[in-house]
Amino acid sequence: MIPEHIRVKAGAITHLTDARYFAAMGVHWLSIDLDVLDHPVQEYQEIKEWVEGPIILPESELYGQMEWEEFLGFVPSSVIQCSAAMELDVSQIIESADGISADALLLQRVEDMDALESLRTTADPSRIILDITALPLSEITMDQLAGWAGLQICGSDEEKLGYKSYDELDDFFERLEG
Repeated sequence: MIPEHIRVKAGAITHLTDARYFAAMGVHWLSIDLDVLDHPVQEYQEIKEWVEGPIILPESELYGQMEWEEFLGFVPSSVIQCSAAMELDVSQIIESADGISADALLLQRVEDMDALESLRTTADPSRIILDITALPLSEITMDQLAGWAGLQICGSDEEKLGYKSYDELDDFFERLEG
């Protein structure tokens, strides 16, 4: 189980196998990728019904203001993940869905270990959820993760329906536990 002081976001979730695995590991947030789902409202609700524990949120790089307002009209959420390039009025979208205004955290992807260290010196780590999906999990030290608002790891395709290996993630979560 992940220590309470480390907030982990499992992103790009598209199937129940990943959702249940990450929830069992104790992630804080679980974001479901609406962009790849055939029936976003229905599939989002189905995953949400099967999973307990994490804050479940929708994510989309493609949804605009109208799409978010429509989606959240069906499935209220106090947190969403959207592209900063979309220039959305996120507080308006969230307020229209359930009366709660959003507090934005920046999700920042790092491509290599040098970028990770550089980001720490140029930004406020307490406002950043660090996307470490491009980094080899086996090379990340716990010292490098200290001080960030959270970190993101991502789901991936199943090897076959209902099956995939989580060995690398299991090792990473064991190291987080200390």
